Amino acid sequence: MTPLYDIEALDFAVPGRKLLQDMALQLPSGKVIGLIGHNGSGKSTLLNLLARQTTPDRGTIRFHGTALPDWPARKLARHLAYLPQHLPPAEGMLVRELAALGRYPWHGPLGRPGPEDHAAIDNALAACGLETIATRRVDTLSGGEAQRAWLAMLIAQEAHCLLLDEPISALDITHQVEVLSLVRHLSHDRDRSVIVVLHDLNMAARFCDHVVALRAGQVEFQGTPADLMTAPRLRSIYGADMEVLARADGTPVALPN
Repeated sequence: MTPLYDIEALDFAVPGRKLLQDMALQLPSGKVIGLIGHNGSGKSTLLNLLARQTTPDRGTIRFHGTALPDWPARKLARHLAYLPQHLPPAEGMLVRELAALGRYPWHGPLGRPGPEDHAAIDNALAACGLETIATRRVDTLSGGEAQRAWLAMLIAQEAHCLLLDEPISALDITHQVEVLSLVRHLSHDRDRSVIVVLHDLNMAARFCDHVVALRAGQVEFQGTPADLMTAPRLRSIYGADMEVLARADGTPVALPN
């Protein structure tokens, strides 16, 4: 089976610092994949490269078997959707209007939305539980509602791969669970592949199917949450001793010693 992404000999640097070094990695399709690691390990850098927001200094990234630079821009946007960590302002924009921006790859800047576009927008709002607030302004929403509105834009885009950079970093614990539950639902029930950068190790273990841990710009680990959540493995990734316990539902939780 062709991997979602196939990465070979990937390097990326900024002046005075190499952020990714000789990275080789294959990412599977149809799963929620968490990118974890300490600050500065290269998580967001890797996601930007996967989203074609930046270009590597060396190496190859293949998306669905085709080199990423070879994808025409509009065709790529119909397959791949990206949500950055720092979102642009949406002042005065209604929730439905934000979701409608996801249809741009399908009808272009001058095209008029048709029945398929309206159906995709309705479906995206329903998937995110936003039907009752579709006419509210985005800048009046709670953090969790606003994040779901941005996710609705990605769903309306009808891309089968979503790239999310720290989508829960500014949310309280209740909204973190709400957003990641939605992300998992999109993957498992709507056949999306999701790659998400997370700082919270325990959230990654709870909501992801596959985890990639980076350390100093290289892959330190990739595998299931169960394989990740052991004291020796976490020590090798974070350089700190942790105790691994089990929640009531059996999912592991790591606590620093």
